[in-house]
Amino acid sequence: MIGVTECATCVNIAGIMPMVPIMPNLLEGAHIQYKSYGGWSFAFKDYTEAGVMQWLDDDIFNEMFAFLDPLSYKDRLAKMPTYIVLSSDDEFMMFDWTSKYMDQFRPLGETKLLIAPNSEHSLMTAIPKFISALSTFARSIAAGNTEEQRPSFDFQKSDDDRSIIVTIPEGGQKPKSVMLRHAETFSTLRRDFRWATLASEDNKNCSWPWLSMEKETEDDLKSTHNLDDDMKIASN
Repeated sequence: MIGVTECATCVNIAGIMPMVPIMPNLLEGAHIQYKSYGGWSFAFKDYTEAGVMQWLDDDIFNEMFAFLDPLSYKDRLAKMPTYIVLSSDDEFMMFDWTSKYMDQFRPLGETKLLIAPNSEHSLMTAIPKFISALSTFARSIAAGNTEEQRPSFDFQKSDDDRSIIVTIPEGGQKPKSVMLRHAETFSTLRRDFRWATLASEDNKNCSWPWLSMEKETEDDLKSTHNLDDDMKIASN
């Protein structure tokens, strides 16, 4: 929709809500992934087998990114409110790539971000979360509300990254609650928050890190779902 030109018959787009979209600064993000995982995610299998990734730093990729990168369309993005939805455990893209591009969106106008917790690329496990958020956003736009009438906040991290200061604009809506989320990686060897990964002989046995349960209960679950004790948690 960003590429739509203005004309007499064009649809008037009042706002956009891209979900697990093509990431701005994709080239930088891809390099971060390679360093974090020690290689490409298994989700890039089609691209690696086709030899695409070996051309990542070639000029032809820069030409392609000029068309694909949303930041190439800053003038159009500045005209509409934007709500970006990402999954926290995406097997394609790393959710914290946002630290590399969100600051470039904010000067363009209203840009909100939802990183849906406990979700993979399809967002299946986050449907209630993002449907609630996006429908509220859409209703606000449809009602003719302005950016100032929608909740917003700003934040700053301390130099030592040990604290976060959150600021509500003067006259802005006060939040009913504030939630701080954190996560631990499945792997102790790499910075990898993916839920779905490719099995490897180097990985630990399968476990249930997000559930607190007795071993007997875990064994019953493995038996019910035919999960082998030697089943491995993925690496790449």
